[in-house]
Amino acid sequence: PGTGRDLKLYQDDYVDERMDPVKATEAACKYLRDLYNIFGDWELAMAGYNCGPGAVKRAMRRSGGNSFYTIYDALPKETRGYVPQFVAFTYLMHYGNDHGIFAETYEFPIPHDTIQVSGYFNLETFAKHSTMSLADLQKMNPAITTTILPEYTRRYPLRVPRQQYAYFASRRRAVMDSAGRLPATMANALLALTEDTRYGADSLGTWTALNRSPLAGLILADNPANGTVPGETAQLAMTEPDDESDDEPKTVVIRKSRKQTDAAKQENRVTSRKKKAEVVAKAKRFKPRYHRVHDGDTLWSIAQRYSGLTIDQLKKMNHIRGNALRPGQKLIVG
Repeated sequence: PGTGRDLKLYQDDYVDERMDPVKATEAACKYLRDLYNIFGDWELAMAGYNCGPGAVKRAMRRSGGNSFYTIYDALPKETRGYVPQFVAFTYLMHYGNDHGIFAETYEFPIPHDTIQVSGYFNLETFAKHSTMSLADLQKMNPAITTTILPEYTRRYPLRVPRQQYAYFASRRRAVMDSAGRLPATMANALLALTEDTRYGADSLGTWTALNRSPLAGLILADNPANGTVPGETAQLAMTEPDDESDDEPKTVVIRKSRKQTDAAKQENRVTSRKKKAEVVAKAKRFKPRYHRVHDGDTLWSIAQRYSGLTIDQLKKMNHIRGNALRPGQKLIVG
């Protein structure tokens, strides 16, 4: 992750550009170029790519060597196998046919176009309304580690199959509106974060968490002075008739007290503020656990690792239809 960030590959809970084949390849080439400039040897550069340039320099100091095989024994075990394997695969890709080695099936890139996505975006909803395959979209956009992009997304270049692009273009607005619609639970939490609780003069001050909201400067007017405020208290005065007999009916006169009305308003504000705080606190407390898929991981092995989780639950939480997983994929596991 650190090397990726150094090479300007963005990473968060939703996007990991180390998984993007174009950006990751460009970053890898730049990194290898820098390593070659340090060591002046491609095998040492490959070793540095695997275990880091610091580990290679330490191996050179300990062994006194200046080539891969002269520092071989001082390198980490994984790196000792990594460089020969890389050389072998490079040879195979160039000269496999000379040895009677041919690919049985070729897999070609899916022809695609690109659209810009900003704000919240649900990939599964987009696939459904655009008649595109979710599996194809995930395959073409491997840097998206879940099935959504968050609300702070800005101009993300989403690859879409060219074959379905014309259908999408004819319904673009409706499809994008559907894919950008927040789920109700998330929308309520965001609403609580963006609403300002200052109704006129509020002696208690504003809720500090809302100061970051783009709507935090909005001030709503009080109810009209002559309007009726639900739940307000009032002064009660008893007007007695001239006859002081207890049997006589008594007239109840209600006079509004501005002070008590303001107190009721203030109480309503505090209650509203508490409710919003509870909604946001609940949203913040829910932090899903994630599992990063590694080579050899299966739905079964991941479900076994997290007690109480079944394969069906794992697939449902992550909107997985088949059983295929890809290294680097980020799964919600709780």
